[in-house]
Amino acid sequence: MDIPQTTFKEGETLTIISEFDSTPEETFEFLRNEKPLKPDDRISTIVEDNKYTIVVKDLRPKDDEGVYTLQSDHLILDTPSITVVPEERKPQTEKTTIEEEEVTITTVAEQKE
Repeated sequence: MDIPQTTFKEGETLTIISEFDSTPEETFEFLRNEKPLKPDDRISTIVEDNKYTIVVKDLRPKDDEGVYTLQSDHLILDTPSITVVPEERKPQTEKTTIEEEEVTITTVAEQKE
């Protein structure tokens, strides 16, 4: 499998390409951490003749990390483990506003006769 790096930053795109000398007669399945990879709006799997491609956009730590596999009944191709480094987020500063109320108390003294 063609993969130039194993560590990615959060939000980057991972593209894995497996190319065979000829079009395989077998059916291949795409996996991540030994579970079927389900295509969605971020994940796509493409099969074009002898070329199998996995594309994962907007990488997320934990969700997209691990070993990607292209597997048939007779062949298993694994990537090294993929790591996604979380984006550094600046800590949100908490702003507290204290409103002071001014209270005036007026007392009237009663005179005793």
